[in-house]
Amino acid sequence: MSQEGRSNYCQDPKNLVPPMPLRIDIHNLTKKEMLSRLGELETVMAKHKALLLGTSYSAIPLLQELKTYNLHITACGKTSTQTILQHADDVLNVDYRDKEILLNYVKQSKTSYVIPSCNDTAYETGAYISSKGESLIPGYDNLGKAMTLLKKNLFKKHLTQAGILTATTYSIEQARIQLKSNRKKILVKPIDAFSGKGVTVLTDANELETAIDHAKNHSTSNQYLIEEFIEGSLHSHSAFFQDGEIVADFFADEFCETYAYQVDSSNTPSRLNKRLKIKMRQLAVKLHDSLGLTSGLLHTQFIANKSELWIVESMRRAPGDLYPSMIEKSERYPYWNAYIQPFIGHPINRKTMKSTREYISRHTVSDKHAKDLFSLSIKTRGIKEIELIPLKNSGDEVKEAPYEKSAILLIKWTGFNFSPPKKLNGLIDIKTF
Repeated sequence: MSQEGRSNYCQDPKNLVPPMPLRIDIHNLTKKEMLSRLGELETVMAKHKALLLGTSYSAIPLLQELKTYNLHITACGKTSTQTILQHADDVLNVDYRDKEILLNYVKQSKTSYVIPSCNDTAYETGAYISSKGESLIPGYDNLGKAMTLLKKNLFKKHLTQAGILTATTYSIEQARIQLKSNRKKILVKPIDAFSGKGVTVLTDANELETAIDHAKNHSTSNQYLIEEFIEGSLHSHSAFFQDGEIVADFFADEFCETYAYQVDSSNTPSRLNKRLKIKMRQLAVKLHDSLGLTSGLLHTQFIANKSELWIVESMRRAPGDLYPSMIEKSERYPYWNAYIQPFIGHPINRKTMKSTREYISRHTVSDKHAKDLFSLSIKTRGIKEIELIPLKNSGDEVKEAPYEKSAILLIKWTGFNFSPPKKLNGLIDIKTF
């Protein structure tokens, strides 16, 4: 659609009546041309309307998938990439934290579908619209279930009640005892932040108050959580549920290299042992059933040692930084497409096993210090293909991790038997001005 035919709804958020997505000027048109333009309008009006909550690079694959269906797609976000501007039917320049504005928009525009992009805020807003709307918006759990997964304190409480192993939580006094008497590490984190922001690992009781303040400063609700520090390796499990059954699932090994509490490297297929994979699948089903979740994705991060695993967090939105693209390259399963299915009222297709799988790494490029980016260069053996998705332009300032990233790499290795380096950060040379 041309830019002039695009809706400008919510450039002023107070305007709650979306204009027509196409503007037709009947002046200087022949009768045949007029009928053609009216036919174009009727085609658009006949389409179901979909609202995509997100306009960043992670929303682009979702938009690409949605474009394969007969939908009129409006993308919503404060800022938009050029790709989103060019290929969405409409763009709403609205912060999708503004739930009431979007609820009103969905009602008045008669939007049928709301698809969250790859962050908690998008899913929370979608769940809110689904719970409060006058018509059924598919794909979401009710708001109470959504908040149980989104808020770390509520999630920990549910895991404990459901008998699912997770790190023990402490009060301030209990934390002091663990630090002073038992000489154990503890973890202090916000209940509602992401990418490791506001997280501190402590061994000194005298630093507890400072760590709590740090966590509260990174929390939108000014709340924090104190828990035991679990030693082990970090992994993720993506399970697609249809009618209570896992129809496709995938594992990845994850690493925090640049910033201690933000995942910046992932490898798939995972080298986790078969017994722990079976146990994680069983726990995913137990969590899904205990909450009574609807069909869709349940993505979980967990810590494992040789014999046990502990759940860290679970989410119903797609993981960020193009994690689904890593799985697609490795498994040839249409992860992005499977993710959107419940949100547009479709069932998820069962995974069919492929004869070969590729060993794929995903790495987000960031640095411990803020600097002005110039270029990236990579040196290593065993690489068959590298796909680099730039997130910054040459000359841009890039804030230190965990606040910004320069790029994402998807690396195809020469074979599954080839073991890629555990630390991918050392392969990346970031040149600066």
